[in-house]
Amino acid sequence: MIAATPGRVSQALITVCFLLILTLVGGRVHAADSPTDTAEEDTPRYQGSYWSIQGHMGYTAGLTEEQNVNGGPTFGLSLRLASVLSLADIQVTALASTYQAKVGDVDLDILRISTGAEVHLHPFFLMTLRNTLIWNWLAGIYASVGADLDLTQIGEGAIEPDFGWHTGVGMDIPLTPPEVGSSLWLGLAYRIKFLEVLGPGDEETNFNEHTIVLTIGYRDNDINFMRMPRPTELYESIKKDGE
Repeated sequence: MIAATPGRVSQALITVCFLLILTLVGGRVHAADSPTDTAEEDTPRYQGSYWSIQGHMGYTAGLTEEQNVNGGPTFGLSLRLASVLSLADIQVTALASTYQAKVGDVDLDILRISTGAEVHLHPFFLMTLRNTLIWNWLAGIYASVGADLDLTQIGEGAIEPDFGWHTGVGMDIPLTPPEVGSSLWLGLAYRIKFLEVLGPGDEETNFNEHTIVLTIGYRDNDINFMRMPRPTELYESIKKDGE
């Protein structure tokens, strides 16, 4: 039962996200730039640098079946700041999760509030310079790692503070053109948390979990001190893409 329910929810979220991506890609691919662009176009507003506020919703479940966890919903908010080409991409997040877990022989409600910071590493960051929808999507793929302060309540017990850490992968794609100064983005992320919580009987309990999160974010891309000129070496390849 544990594996089936999170699996269906995860597949549904992934399906929704990819359908939106396919619709966006099919509906609007930005026109390729040419070497005759004006000086303003040659330094577009969006170069992977921004500040952002994001809302999250998702599903959290135990990492293994032996944990006897019935997964539940996750909601949260985050602030994000990225430098040019997203070479430095930092996010501060607060997530709240609720689900049921068997602790000993008793099924108990679990409430978790997790606050922490993470860094995102973009392997395809240079694709941002092509400034089209598909390349911005590729540039938005990332791996993440972070640390959290977790406040966990097991049943009616006291709130237990613990430190945990997490790692994961994710991707973002613009819903509106990012080069106009601000834009809306859709994101999908999967992360694994590693956490031990002092449960009833003063025993350390394994609360490792995995979460799939759908994100809607507003980005302000007009961070003037984080602009850079587009390398002229890209002109030829951009021209070929537009032919």
